[in-house]
Amino acid sequence: MPRRVSASLVLVALVASLTHAGRASAGDKELCLQASEDGQRARVAGRLIEARVQFVTCARPVCPPIVRNACTGWLDEVERAVPTISVGVQDARGRDLLDARVLVDGRPPPDHDAGRSFPLDPGSHVVRAEVNGKLYEEHVLVKEGEKARAITVRVPLGAEPTPEVSPSALAAPSASSPPGRSIGPFLVLGAGVVATGVGLGVFFAGAGAFPDNCRTDTATSERGGTCAKTPEDPTGAASTDAAVSAVNQRNIGLGIVAGGGALLVGGLVWWLLDSPAQPKAAAMRVSPALGPGFSGLAWTGAF
Repeated sequence: MPRRVSASLVLVALVASLTHAGRASAGDKELCLQASEDGQRARVAGRLIEARVQFVTCARPVCPPIVRNACTGWLDEVERAVPTISVGVQDARGRDLLDARVLVDGRPPPDHDAGRSFPLDPGSHVVRAEVNGKLYEEHVLVKEGEKARAITVRVPLGAEPTPEVSPSALAAPSASSPPGRSIGPFLVLGAGVVATGVGLGVFFAGAGAFPDNCRTDTATSERGGTCAKTPEDPTGAASTDAAVSAVNQRNIGLGIVAGGGALLVGGLVWWLLDSPAQPKAAAMRVSPALGPGFSGLAWTGAF
């Protein structure tokens, strides 16, 4: 059967089939014939949705068989040709904006809230989204035969709706979601571990560098006679200088270890005081205090 059938051909076929269509009344026959003609005109004009409605009408069982068969075939062809689209609205981060009002050619699309696709005639269409009183639109060309094409209207950053926050949520944190710990105590504990490790390394390096021919108790108090003379150092002066340097290095290592220990203690105390379950009515803050020759903790706040 050719795709386009003229109204006269359908009329001749209808007259020829009258003897086989006894069930159909004169009104039904006229309606079937008119629907087949209107459907063909709408189809040629590209109004596929309208054509589908007409072909459904003339494909009913009450229509003459030859007309019914022709309309059934045309209906199948139109069903394959009718494009379908779905519309979504997203912000600049790709998040769906569920409260946006969507219009396609000035009308709300069916089943948009359910996320389902809907039929549309092929051609150029305008898809609009209203967000916060502003309109954003996309011009699209829908092609015949396209199925379930997803159309997304992009809303620029800053134009998306601001989520509402209740006054009670701003007044106090929820009991079911306690606040997290501050990162400060962990930084202090980490610094304490590093400082302790460095100090121990310096201390043992100094201990290993102390000459075997020198005595520890006198190496830092007297420079003469504290180290035994050796063939390599007949006067003992070089050994004494090495001993003094080693002792100083050990003392520096001990100082670094002491500072690292202070940081460890301070970080631990800070971590305990910063517990989410701890009441904060006193508004007390603990922070490490470091300076030339000293290290410790500083407590600040209103009690």
